[in-house]
Amino acid sequence: GGRMEEGGYRPVIRSVNDVVMMKGLHPPQSPQSQPQPPNNEPPAPIVTPNTPPPPPPMPPQLQNNLVTLPPSTAKSFFSFLQSEMGGGGRSDIIPLFWHISKSGGTTVEELCSRCFNLVKASGKSISTTGEIQHDDEDNGPVKVIFVYGLHKVNVDMSTIEGIARAKQQNLIQSSLAQIIFTPHIHESSTLFTSTTQKGQLFTVFRHPIHRAVSLFHYLQHASWEPTYNPKLKDMSIEDYAMSEEHVEEDWMVRKLVNKMEGPLMMEDLELAKEIVRTKCIVGLMDHMEESMRRFSQVFGWNNANPSSSQQQLLPSPSNTNDVNQEIQNLNVQTCMKNILEKGGENKFAHPTEVEGSMAWELLKLKNVWDMQLYEYVLFLFEEQAILFQ
Repeated sequence: GGRMEEGGYRPVIRSVNDVVMMKGLHPPQSPQSQPQPPNNEPPAPIVTPNTPPPPPPMPPQLQNNLVTLPPSTAKSFFSFLQSEMGGGGRSDIIPLFWHISKSGGTTVEELCSRCFNLVKASGKSISTTGEIQHDDEDNGPVKVIFVYGLHKVNVDMSTIEGIARAKQQNLIQSSLAQIIFTPHIHESSTLFTSTTQKGQLFTVFRHPIHRAVSLFHYLQHASWEPTYNPKLKDMSIEDYAMSEEHVEEDWMVRKLVNKMEGPLMMEDLELAKEIVRTKCIVGLMDHMEESMRRFSQVFGWNNANPSSSQQQLLPSPSNTNDVNQEIQNLNVQTCMKNILEKGGENKFAHPTEVEGSMAWELLKLKNVWDMQLYEYVLFLFEEQAILFQ
């Protein structure tokens, strides 16, 4: 039902149950609960197992093309990386950053490009004035271009079409990109099919409600974004949270399991958790410095204090190189500090929502599965710490 108010039709949510029903979260009825023809047999007891069903099998493009992480009982990533790559050096692994919008991904991209000087394959470049640079995207073979002071490959990893073109142009085989940024994990992982290289998935997660609030305020103003919608300009966050057409629902779980439509089930959540647990180095937006420390340690971006196992992977430097290395490390640290202190790139000042507010509760109902995934991610962040000793 709904009622007319000034401003038009507005859905009425009488209780949490209404929303749960709307989300299709009610479990399918088991065959036993269907009405049975009467007979004199006593009904058989219904047995419900407590253990969750095993997750569905992982899609082959993720299973085969992305590095599988060592168990958290492993001593460190470095011994693992050497065995994983058969002593072939790190060039066999390409960092693949899963960009979850409004979760610190643009900051990670800035840090990697500006401070570590990595050549990236990412989305279109947006200047500080919000104008989009078209990066020569459709012109022939892949090459490194210089845009807004950064080196990048002339591909667009933010769209499915762009990824298809990158695959057709043999982006991975070209060895031009030192790091890839994309929101589309499944499509991007197919880039590694028929190559010896693998992608190492990593990302930064943010609390789903803070992320949703930030996304709403950002999309109200970000006219340069492909997802910009002028209708949002005059909408309240409560209306946004109740809208069917505008608000994201469980984007993280949906993207992980590649199921953007239809109701999600418990098995989808289990598969999403399994993908993150076995394939993804987890960072948290609330712990950006520690996350970057972990990423740069795994990928060998910052050899300021190489551990002994890492030392074996590096050529032994002469003294002059030592001095240069120290200056370079100091520059890297300063560069990172500057970016992190100004709150990161794409930072957008906006009102925040208080836990328990109307908007908070409504957004929570749209993100029931993402909330559960995030709880699990917090646990994984702690658990993966052992790999970075």
